[in-house]
Amino acid sequence: MILNKPGRLTPEEFEVMKSHPGVGSDLLRNTKSLEQVLPLVRHHHEKLDGTGYPDRIGGKEIPLLVRITSVVDVFDALHSRRPYKEPFDLERSFGILREESAKGWWDREVVEALHLTMTTEGGGDSAPA
Repeated sequence: MILNKPGRLTPEEFEVMKSHPGVGSDLLRNTKSLEQVLPLVRHHHEKLDGTGYPDRIGGKEIPLLVRITSVVDVFDALHSRRPYKEPFDLERSFGILREESAKGWWDREVVEALHLTMTTEGGGDSAPA
């Protein structure tokens, strides 16, 4: 599996990896009970500035629930151990999310709401997973 590969992906591997939102939404398209999650599956790698994938939509075209899911997904990738990296602590994880929000990638309000949730008593811990 490409995501378990230690080290950086090759450009070819990254192109394969970028196909998963479309493949996933295509697989679920005819499942009536899952139709409301299709936007989450298809658009969770879109960015507010329109540079994401697979459809390069941006801004308010990206539903709020998808913007929330995207920020949580990136936070999880930053704050978790992966085959190619050690986990970042809360401060570094949120520093990166804030930098990327300033670039126009993520919804700044969603980032700050997650930060508040994770730093409020009982909302999270400072030890990476």
